[in-house]
Amino acid sequence: MSTAAIIMLIVAVVCVWGGLAAAVVNLRRSDAAGDEGPGRAPTGGRGAKGGRHAAG
Repeated sequence: MSTAAIIMLIVAVVCVWGGLAAAVVNLRRSDAAGDEGPGRAPTGGRGAKGGRHAAG
């Protein structure tokens, strides 16, 4: 492998693993806050149908 190919390989590996590490750190920080996040309304423990069973 040429020097340029090795440098590009190292850059790509650092980008992929660095992005993964940043995502994990971000996820751990957001979970530690106890935040439910956007689009997640509290259900009160009854689920999506509010505790009703399907007819049948």
